[in-house]
Amino acid sequence: MAQSSWTRPTVATLLTGVGPIKHGVHRAEHSLGAELRLLPERLRELGYATAGFTANGNVQEKFGFDRGFDEFWFHNRATAEQLVERALGWLDDVRAEDPDRPFFAMILSIEPHDGYEPAEPFRARYADGIDDVEVGTVEFVRQLRLKQRASSPDLVAQLLRLYDAEIAWNDHVFGEFRRQLEARGVNPVTVVIADHGEEFGEHGRFGHLSLYREVLDVPFFIRLPGQTEGRHVGAPVQQADIVPTLVELAGGEIAEEVDGLSLVPFLRGSRRRFAGADSRPVVSVSLLTGEDVLELRPQYSLVLDEWKLVWTKPATVQLFDRVNDPEELVDLANEDPALTRRLLRILQDEVRRAELQAVESNEVALDERPAVN
Repeated sequence: MAQSSWTRPTVATLLTGVGPIKHGVHRAEHSLGAELRLLPERLRELGYATAGFTANGNVQEKFGFDRGFDEFWFHNRATAEQLVERALGWLDDVRAEDPDRPFFAMILSIEPHDGYEPAEPFRARYADGIDDVEVGTVEFVRQLRLKQRASSPDLVAQLLRLYDAEIAWNDHVFGEFRRQLEARGVNPVTVVIADHGEEFGEHGRFGHLSLYREVLDVPFFIRLPGQTEGRHVGAPVQQADIVPTLVELAGGEIAEEVDGLSLVPFLRGSRRRFAGADSRPVVSVSLLTGEDVLELRPQYSLVLDEWKLVWTKPATVQLFDRVNDPEELVDLANEDPALTRRLLRILQDEVRRAELQAVESNEVALDERPAVN
């Protein structure tokens, strides 16, 4: 589950192992402060060569994301092919200098993402017949998000086809990347995860600013070297788990300040739960207000066992049954007020605890306001 609804705070969580309240990055002008160590810093201390390649304007040097990387390359909306080409070139240089040195590479592609403008042959394969080239562009989706353009079932179907085409394009490029690694005799731990999901009219929204499941439920795969069979972990896991998992796999010590938990026992076949408990709370937040003319209010969510609670400040609370209502369409808050109150107390306690541990983010001057991607 993603810890927020857009890229800047979620990638900050992926690299720090703590949630957005604690790392403090949740506004367009926020950048990472120096108090929390990033994953590449931790891995570099363990002898790793480190590199980051990003096509998302929310993850670049001026927002502090280059810290700990030996090589960091950002180009706004670069294609996945360009990112992979850069990554392979860097890896070849590292191995030419020391073929046995371990490495960590982060590749953050912009596909699939709005705008949904897939390359051929994927557009023809998945979205043939969508002749209006404006459908799916960044401006088109922005107008839908702000309700400046009318939606319809047919339009949603077109957008989903374009989205599928971008997913296929992205998968193809990274499949080629894996084949290039295999050709070089490189078989690393591979992690595939998203920063957030996308809304296509669910709950009346487009884009990705809410905390409903279409935004927070993301793909998350980990493949160990030589692994030939997969398994599914039923316990809720979160983006903050990446840091302790990779640090443990690299032979390092998991820092106390990290919120996430190592998933290595699950990777090795354990069916244990977390810290002796049957479950653990997973908290996500969206603290944007007034972005792109949308007057949003601070929003928090809690996943615990089969329940999902969404709290929109100051006093709106929704309760969903994740098992019987996976699309989160039926609000049960009024039907079970006692359960709603209990879960809200847990969520508020988690929020207060994070606020007490929060570090200062930096603020940067913006030439123009970046898109909330």
